[in-house]
Amino acid sequence: MGVKFTRDSASRISRVVRQIEGQQPSTRTHRNTAQTPQWDYIQCGKTIATSAKGAATQIAIYSGDSWSTLTATGEEIEAWNRFGTIQAGRWVFVWTMPWGFEISAAEC
Repeated sequence: MGVKFTRDSASRISRVVRQIEGQQPSTRTHRNTAQTPQWDYIQCGKTIATSAKGAATQIAIYSGDSWSTLTATGEEIEAWNRFGTIQAGRWVFVWTMPWGFEISAAEC
């Protein structure tokens, strides 16, 4: 059967641990207590248009319970492309960073 570990469940666990340990809730989701960058989560999506290296591009976000059930959520985000040209309609993984979203991998 298995247990699904989602962003929401991670947030709930974090709140409970902070409460038990007597720590104040964090108001900054992208930095840890040492104030160093921390990747919060990764999203899966597709490029909407061709993306050039060194530019921001729109990404359509996909979600599902498994690789075979991914469907478009209707949500779009803007992510920075540090790598090379990515054609429209290609799968990408996008990380959250302290300054916004960045593409971390792309379909060839």
